[in-house]
Amino acid sequence: MTSAGGDPANHRVSVVIATRERPEAVVQAVRSALAVDAATIEVVVVDQSQVPLTRGALIERLGTPPPGRSLTVEGSTRRGVSAGRNRGISLATGELILITDDDCTLATNTVSALRTAFGADKRIGIVYGNVRAIDHDRALGFVPSYHRSEPFLAQGLEDKHLVEGLSACMGLRKRIWEELGGFDEQLGVGSAFGSGAENDLAIRALVAGHLVYESPDVQVTHHGYREFNEGEVLISRYWFGTGAMYAKHLKLGTPGMMRHLTRVALRWTISRSPISSSLGPRALRWRRLVSFARGLRAGLACRVDPKRGHFVS
Repeated sequence: MTSAGGDPANHRVSVVIATRERPEAVVQAVRSALAVDAATIEVVVVDQSQVPLTRGALIERLGTPPPGRSLTVEGSTRRGVSAGRNRGISLATGELILITDDDCTLATNTVSALRTAFGADKRIGIVYGNVRAIDHDRALGFVPSYHRSEPFLAQGLEDKHLVEGLSACMGLRKRIWEELGGFDEQLGVGSAFGSGAENDLAIRALVAGHLVYESPDVQVTHHGYREFNEGEVLISRYWFGTGAMYAKHLKLGTPGMMRHLTRVALRWTISRSPISSSLGPRALRWRRLVSFARGLRAGLACRVDPKRGHFVS
C-alpha cells in the first residue's frame, strides 16, 4: 500500500456501542474498551432497552472511569442498531470511531491497531477488523465470526466482493460518516430489513472515492454463542437484508453495481462466505439464495431517497 499520510498516533478514538436488553454483556464490553492501550479513550453507549437497567449496571460494576477515560450512556426509544449507532457517533467527539457490539470485547491493542490501519493512507474511510469467536464446542454450536489472515485494501467498487467484514469490528472516520449521511436506518438488526447496513456504508464510501481497508491486527472477541438451529434464522436475516441493500443500489443506479453483483454471484457459486461459514454446517447455499431473492424483491418495492442514498421509512 502506498502511504498518503494519515492520522497522528495520538488521534482520539471513540468506541460506540448500541445495546438492547443486555446489561450484563455490555458491562463486559465497556470494561474491555476502557482498558485498551490508549492515553485517552471515550466510550459512548446508546441503550435502546425497554427496561432501563444498563446505566445502573455500568455504574454499579465499573464505577467512575479512570483519568483519560470517559463513558457516556444515553437512553433511546428509537429501534434498530443502525439508529443506535448513528446516535452514538453523533455524540462522539473522536475523529476515529470504533463500532463494536454489546456482546464483544476489545483486545488491549485494538485502538492502537485501528490508528495504525487508518494512518496507512489518508484516503481510508472505513476499516474492518477480525471478529474472533470465543472458545466453544464446535460440535454443539457456533459463534458468528470473521477472519482474514492478510490485510486487504479495496480501492473501488470493483474490489468490494473481496471485502465482507462485520460491523462488530468496524472503524470509521467521523467526517466520512457525516459526508455519507450515516448508516441507513432501514438496514441492520432491528430494522425493516434486518442486516446489510455496514456493507451499504462501505459501498457508498467506495463509490464516493474513499478506500476500505481490512486489517487482521484490529480484532475483537465475540461472545455470542448460539445453537445450530439459530444459524438458519441468522442466515435468512443476513441475506434478506443483503438482498434489500443491493436492490436499493440498483434503484439508485449506483455506478458499477451490476458488475459488482456479477462478481459477488461468482464468489458465492465457487465458495461459501467467510461469515456464513462461521454459522455452522447448516449454512446452506440454497437458503442464502432464497433469502437474498426475497430481500431483493422487498427492497425493489420500497422507496429510496436519491439525495441521501437511504431507504425512505
